[in-house]
Amino acid sequence: MRLAPGIKSGLENWINDNTGFRTQMKKLQIDIDFRVFHVSPSSLVHIGKGGWYYYTGNNDLEIALGTYPITPDLLEKIKVNQERIQQALKKKGIDYVIVFTPSKGSVYPEYLGGGNFIVRETAIDVISDYLRKNTTIPIINTKPDLLQAKKSEVVYFKTDAHWNEAGAYIGYRLTINTLNKLGMIHSSPIDISTMPSTINGEFSDLMGDADLLAPEPYEATQITSPNAVKIESGDYNKIQALMQSDNLKYYFFSYQNMSAEKKKLLVYGDSFFASWKIRELLAENFSEFDYIWSYDVRNNVLEQIKPDIFILEVAERYMVTTLTAPPDPALINEP
Repeated sequence: MRLAPGIKSGLENWINDNTGFRTQMKKLQIDIDFRVFHVSPSSLVHIGKGGWYYYTGNNDLEIALGTYPITPDLLEKIKVNQERIQQALKKKGIDYVIVFTPSKGSVYPEYLGGGNFIVRETAIDVISDYLRKNTTIPIINTKPDLLQAKKSEVVYFKTDAHWNEAGAYIGYRLTINTLNKLGMIHSSPIDISTMPSTINGEFSDLMGDADLLAPEPYEATQITSPNAVKIESGDYNKIQALMQSDNLKYYFFSYQNMSAEKKKLLVYGDSFFASWKIRELLAENFSEFDYIWSYDVRNNVLEQIKPDIFILEVAERYMVTTLTAPPDPALINEP
């Protein structure tokens, strides 16, 4: 059935008008919940003290409160899985290193609402200590350095779940210094400068209104005279095609640096290493640096990139699910 042009136009206007009205009413309800009743409009966001907000998904609050259970069986499963990956990579001549990044509540528990919470042992500490004592895999736990640094500067965003660029620089510096101590590389962390900037933290969007929280000021990292160049051709296209053939829709970043030590680093990880300038920082220390925003390590990608060093970076809230996931059979069963 065809509608007359005038009726069709009127119907569309009515729908658009009412859709806009519903959007306005929803935004008003969010504002009332947040500003009048001081209640988070989203179950994924915890309103803390002093303008601090926390992510509640993936057991993040349980981790901060020390109530997330890490059992002996779980630790043993993590150990077995990671040793199998280490052994498979060793056969390829690749060094395996794991970097752990703490949840915000593990570093700043004192601003959680509903009690007087303190820094405590959390999942990142338990798993790091177990792997250090029971395997030969180099483990980099960034939490102690972040706790030390927070005495003199803010290292996480208040309105976002992630570390800020000051925190990311601490993670970068610790990673490079550890690789040097292990004899895997022979270069120092680069120096940086900073400049004032602002960010619209992710928690406004999570609570349903992008304008709910004011932009947050922070010190943005500036790399003086960078040498690394982002690559989007050649081998980059081959790896993109390889991932697409496996139906892998991961973010992939590649850098080359003719001034750096002739070493290739491949990192698989999450949003902590995907942003906050840490990719650009790492690229300054390697002749080739590749970053894949994923935990799904595939043998065919490793074979294409052929790194000297492979780092798996895991945020604390994903440690258990990531480290207990079965490795790619093509990697661990390769003769």
